[in-house]
Amino acid sequence: MIEKLYFVYDVFDVQDTSGHRKVTGVSHYPLLDLKVLSALGYTHLAIIAGPLPLAWAVHEADRHKLRRQTYRDRQGRFARFLGSLTRTPGFKRVAACFNIATCHDCRDVILPAEEDLDILADVLQGRILFDREITQALLERGLHLTGNLYDILQTLILKGAIGRVPSVAVDRFGIASCRRCGNRDVVQAPCSACSSEKCLYCPKCASMGQARACRPLFYSPRNTASLRNVIPGQDVIVSQNKLPGDDDPAFKNEISNIDAAAALNKAIGKARTAFRNPLTVQEPTEPPNASSKKDFEVRLPFELTKAQQHASQLVTDFLENPTCSECLVFAVCGAGKTEVVFQTIAQVLRHGGKVLLAIPRSDVVAEIVPRIASAIPDASILELRGQAKSRYRDADIVVATTHQTIRFFQAFDLVVLDEVDAFPYRGSAILNYAVRRATAPWGNTVFMTATPGRELLRKADRKEIALVRIPARHHGRPLPEPEIIQTRLPLPDEVCRGSSFRGILDRNTSASEAPQGHDKSGQVYGGTGRIAGCGLLLPDKVLAIIERSLAASRKMFVFVPTVELSRLVSAEISASLHVSGYSPADSRRTTLRDSSQPRTPRIASIHAAHPNRELHREAFRTGPIDIIVSTSVLERGITVPDADVLVLYADYERIFDTATLIQMAGRAGRTEDDTQAKVYFAARQVTASMRDAIRLIQDMNRHAAESGYLHSTPI
Repeated sequence: MIEKLYFVYDVFDVQDTSGHRKVTGVSHYPLLDLKVLSALGYTHLAIIAGPLPLAWAVHEADRHKLRRQTYRDRQGRFARFLGSLTRTPGFKRVAACFNIATCHDCRDVILPAEEDLDILADVLQGRILFDREITQALLERGLHLTGNLYDILQTLILKGAIGRVPSVAVDRFGIASCRRCGNRDVVQAPCSACSSEKCLYCPKCASMGQARACRPLFYSPRNTASLRNVIPGQDVIVSQNKLPGDDDPAFKNEISNIDAAAALNKAIGKARTAFRNPLTVQEPTEPPNASSKKDFEVRLPFELTKAQQHASQLVTDFLENPTCSECLVFAVCGAGKTEVVFQTIAQVLRHGGKVLLAIPRSDVVAEIVPRIASAIPDASILELRGQAKSRYRDADIVVATTHQTIRFFQAFDLVVLDEVDAFPYRGSAILNYAVRRATAPWGNTVFMTATPGRELLRKADRKEIALVRIPARHHGRPLPEPEIIQTRLPLPDEVCRGSSFRGILDRNTSASEAPQGHDKSGQVYGGTGRIAGCGLLLPDKVLAIIERSLAASRKMFVFVPTVELSRLVSAEISASLHVSGYSPADSRRTTLRDSSQPRTPRIASIHAAHPNRELHREAFRTGPIDIIVSTSVLERGITVPDADVLVLYADYERIFDTATLIQMAGRAGRTEDDTQAKVYFAARQVTASMRDAIRLIQDMNRHAAESGYLHSTPI
């Protein structure tokens, strides 16, 4: 698709000899701008530059405004007085050197219909989208425009209803950055859309659609209609090229016209005052929407525990605290922290607010959506993840992966960020930027996790964010404390490189610790932690743990640090314990505990790129699979009844840090009737991460006992 080229222009009134009302703008169709602005008394338009790709047109407009402001600042009082009597030299140069259009030239321009303007303004509320995404949103909502899309967008920009920015922009110092994800590491490449050999594009967010210097992004914060209600009948000219309300200096909200800037800032101030805390609004500036007439009653099939009820009340009270806009819910794995925020979500919805529940992982999104739909049946819910069919319809609650938040702009009164420490959100500046931008200026954010990072904990210690603890699970039993199994295991790095394994177990060991012997091919055949052929043989200690779980009719999580190890360990367990492999065709089999006849347990491996990832995950959760060998992809968001956990290579700290080990241990003992759950960390040596994970689990158990949340006898 060929991108539009843009012109830079000055629009002015010939009667304004001082030039104070002169406005610099960027447009694909300058005569349309003159037609719209003529209603405000502007009579002439001068083309400054163009046609250019949007980023360079905006860059040239910024330079032109800076030059004009510099010239104005250098004028003395006498020069300004003289300019009021005669036209300024600057104006003479513009008139002499550039094409001038008058109101007579735009008499045949047809302005977009008001109905089209309203439709498009509504579609863009709370969004930041490419033009092709806007077209898709219209189709998805069953809406049709009678006029030209770009003319309608340009008119909305001039009226201050929406904004536009190059998806990759160049600041006045010549530094390029992505205005969609905040990335500054943009690259140059040929572009067929603008026919440039050196168009700038952003590789970081390319999976969500390419951001390029020639491609505009259109955005609008939610409730922009309130600006027109604050100043009835007054149109304002906003900057067409800057994103407002961002902390980054590169995104300052600059206005092309001083008088318009004052009007807009006054409007924004009143709007923010009215919407700062939706729980305290008495007379909203806008009529209540349809959703505000619903009661949004929370209906749970169970009663919250004492710990959950206390936490739920604290989170709801946090919304009414004007001094704090962020809250950390620090809960143990399996504490039911998602249900704790349901009352808070309902409270925001009752006051006409919108809620975002952002989750790093797609499979967890799929699991949480039906739980929310069942708990708050009055709310409309939009599910956004890679496989979502609907992306642009309006909803009371949006449940999305963190990547999907990149398409929202100041849309949500409450953002609940679940598993804030999980990949890919953890350590991602882009996703952090996207979630922050999706939050309304008056909005609140709730972070939920069982393993908060140091920065969040430091903020909580300094009282910069509210802190809510849930130290006990819903069933009132302590967390299973991991048992360390020290044993020799093949090194993961060697396995991943496809080594023949010769001498791996001998590394850093004495001669007396060497395996019992080798055959002629150099393969290890004796001792513990043996390796044979193209696979590996696990130590007897490890196999005995798995056998005990199977004998007790329990399931087993086996976590490994790499994809290759998931395959090798799965093959070894299958061969050593005579466990059968699983295929989707076996889904009709019953579980071991439900079968009247003995059967061979089933095993499967799983990792993030596994073709049957979802099938294996569900089969392990519901019955047919008894042992799942997994990378860290299953460390969160899954509850399996009567399951034990075994972490192999727990000392592999590059993958298994403290947070990951705690999350993996949290897969055990989650259901009410599971009183025998066990967790094992198998490793050659005990690492600091292993010790810290065990200590933190013990601390949570101690805190839960002191708070009276644990039952004295098993349920």
